[in-house]
Amino acid sequence: MESKEVSRREFLKMAGVAGAAVGMAGGLGGLLAACGDEKETTTTAAGETTTTAAGETTTTAAGETTTTAAAGPEQGSPLKVGVVMPMTGPLAEFGAPTKYLTEKVKEVTGGKIVTKDNKERALEWIEYDSQSDSNRAATVTGDLIQNNKVNLIMAEGGPDSVLGPADQCEALGCPGIFCNLPWTAFTFGRGNDGVTPFKWTYAVTIGTQENGRAAVSAFERYTPGTNKKVALLYPNNANGIEYADMDNGIPPLLDELGYTWVMPDLYPPGSEDFTAQISTFKKEGCEMLMGSGVTPEFANFFSQAVQQGFKPPLMSNGIALLFPSAPASMGPAAENCIMEIAFDPSFPWTSPLTGQTCAEIWDEYEERTGNQGQGILNAIRLYEWAVDAFTRADNVEDPESLIEAIGTAKIDSAAYPMDFTLPVGHKQRPHPSVFVLPVMGGQWQKGKGKWPFDQVIVGYGGFPELEGTLSLGGETLGMTYGGA
Repeated sequence: MESKEVSRREFLKMAGVAGAAVGMAGGLGGLLAACGDEKETTTTAAGETTTTAAGETTTTAAGETTTTAAAGPEQGSPLKVGVVMPMTGPLAEFGAPTKYLTEKVKEVTGGKIVTKDNKERALEWIEYDSQSDSNRAATVTGDLIQNNKVNLIMAEGGPDSVLGPADQCEALGCPGIFCNLPWTAFTFGRGNDGVTPFKWTYAVTIGTQENGRAAVSAFERYTPGTNKKVALLYPNNANGIEYADMDNGIPPLLDELGYTWVMPDLYPPGSEDFTAQISTFKKEGCEMLMGSGVTPEFANFFSQAVQQGFKPPLMSNGIALLFPSAPASMGPAAENCIMEIAFDPSFPWTSPLTGQTCAEIWDEYEERTGNQGQGILNAIRLYEWAVDAFTRADNVEDPESLIEAIGTAKIDSAAYPMDFTLPVGHKQRPHPSVFVLPVMGGQWQKGKGKWPFDQVIVGYGGFPELEGTLSLGGETLGMTYGGA
């Protein structure tokens, strides 16, 4: 099936909302469907006009028969999307934007779309909380597919939130789309050989080494410089194993980039005592840290490191520090922690689904939820992808047709354009079922507004070609540890 990149106007038209999009600010045209509640107009031979509430137009002339034309598309079967996100538990921050994004898309589409067969269909989003548990994520996905009869599964939030749902999609023959986990976990973590495409599952996501390159790009813009010795702190879970992998993880990347590293044994998830690791890092003289623990783990490590005198000038974490709650909970000592950025209000792209810029999405999220904007708003790409596939599939009720549309997507997403028509082997297509996104080097610098810290882009990661498209917010600053 040939893929065609579409403009937002075409995108909304296919979704059945273009007619109302005109004159509606912010892309909220979907509040009314293109086939909305039009009135019936009847014209008689005497020139009288009668208006009724039905969706037909009847014209009558003397001695002529009545002709009737339907004013809207035929009604089709509803479409259901199962949304599996960690809304509670240690990974809950990944799921925090879910309700905002789901409600936003409901507003924009008016709860219905028009598919390629010109049928108007109700569009239902069924949310399940995975509770940050991999077994529950798999179980609720099976329930959505077998009992709710969903047409599509969406999930994100790291390997523990995605791998179970993805495997269920493959086992039960249901299309699935995923984001926000290392692509190596999505492939090798599911027993794939790294070459063979999956039948039912695709991911638009980041890479472990892409995250590493983002952190290093921030390290290298720290003008005082370092001894290039990095402390590596990873949990013994699916995510930590990916980061620690000696073939595709952070150690071989650091070797390639001319850094040395120190990596103790992987710690048990939920650990509260990091004395042994801190002692090792101090002994080895590490001046940088990279990790992937969740917020409670990293907060414990951080406070103990400060107390025990391990205060490297640069400290990063590929999971906890994605979220503003982590540095906020750690207080002034967390100023200038390094993080990776996958979505930022300064990004120049616009959502083809909502019509919003990244800044508008960010600001509206803060206004509606009372929470600080965060990078996992990039999950808007799943909603854009779902609606795009539903409107492009030749037969949206056929899973084979739907997965073909998913796998040929080319969308100017707000969270960075995605393009599955690029050849496999391109740096953004390392696997037939994967599209890899750029990740920027970022830093939690002292806030200039109502939040204690602002995320600031300080490096281009593995995508230096984005210079000129994205602006850096300044130089990398050293950790202050709150003067401790």
